[in-house]
Amino acid sequence: MLTTILLAFQFLIGIIKRLIKDRYYRSIGLLNLLVLLVGTLYTWLAGGWPLKESILYSVTTMSMNTPYSGPLIEASGDEMLFFHLFYTFLSVGIFIIFTMETGKTIHITYEEAVKKMAQRRAKKNAGK
Repeated sequence: MLTTILLAFQFLIGIIKRLIKDRYYRSIGLLNLLVLLVGTLYTWLAGGWPLKESILYSVTTMSMNTPYSGPLIEASGDEMLFFHLFYTFLSVGIFIIFTMETGKTIHITYEEAVKKMAQRRAKKNAGK
C-alpha cells in the first residue's frame, strides 16, 4: 500500500517536472484548460445554463462520458446544438492528446524508478 502511494506521488512529481520543462506538454495542458473554460463560459453565459451544469457538461463531454445535459442542449436551440458538436470534437481530441502524453510521462517515471531499484539491489548485493 505504501509503495503504491509513493509511486503515485512519484508519478505526480514526474508530471509536474514535465509541465515545467516541456513546452509542448505545457501547451497541450494549457490548451486543455482553455477549451474547458470556453465550454463552461459559453454554456453558462450564452446558453443560460446554471454554472454547475455548465462545468459538469464541459468536463463530461471532454472526458468522453455520456453528454450530461441532453435536455438542456435541446431546449437551448440550434445554436447550442452546433456548439455541442464543435466542442465535442475539439475537446475530446485535445483531451486524448494530453492523456497520451501524460501516460508517456508516467511510463518513463515508472521505468526510471524500476531502474533505480535494480541499481540499488545490485549495489547492495555487490557489497555482500
